[in-house]
Amino acid sequence: MKRNLLAVLALTVTLATAVTFSMAFAQSDEDSNMAHSAMIGLGFRSSDAPIGVRWWLTQQVAIDAGVGFTSEKFNFSDANGNPADESFSTYSIDVGIPWQLKSWDKVHFLLRPGFFYTSQDDFDYWDATGDKIKLNTFAVTGEIEFEVFLAKNASFSASHGAGFASTKLNLAGEKSNTIFGTFGSNFTTLGFHVYLWQ
Repeated sequence: MKRNLLAVLALTVTLATAVTFSMAFAQSDEDSNMAHSAMIGLGFRSSDAPIGVRWWLTQQVAIDAGVGFTSEKFNFSDANGNPADESFSTYSIDVGIPWQLKSWDKVHFLLRPGFFYTSQDDFDYWDATGDKIKLNTFAVTGEIEFEVFLAKNASFSASHGAGFASTKLNLAGEKSNTIFGTFGSNFTTLGFHVYLWQ
């Protein structure tokens, strides 16, 4: 438990330092034709939470929010050979605060601290016991993102960074599995936003 808290604390301190650094050196680009003060765009950054929005509150700071849901029904035969079915669902949320560190023509360089949470019916537990139980996962991340505008109001983005994640079955006495490491996205996992309101 102490190791988990230290990992979260280290990530928090790193993000706070990066935000302080960015505030000192961030570039104001009010004259740029890509200025994005008060823009609201639909899109997503994570395919796990694909219904999302990015809202630039100022030219420098935005809020990301995304949600996702899946429900999968398995058809099978029970122990007596009778037809049966069971549905398994997953809910996800992804939130973050993009912070513009620098801006060029049609390109924004962003720092994005974020939080991800998902809760899903654990198929392996159900298969072994016949009982449904939720598997809950949360992650705290810090990313460097590039948002590239291919058109005036449409952008694609990719990022890399580090994060801490914890996964736990919703059972009394169950211990969490944790991971701390780096990650990145490539051309198959690009995010996008289309800014419809400004």
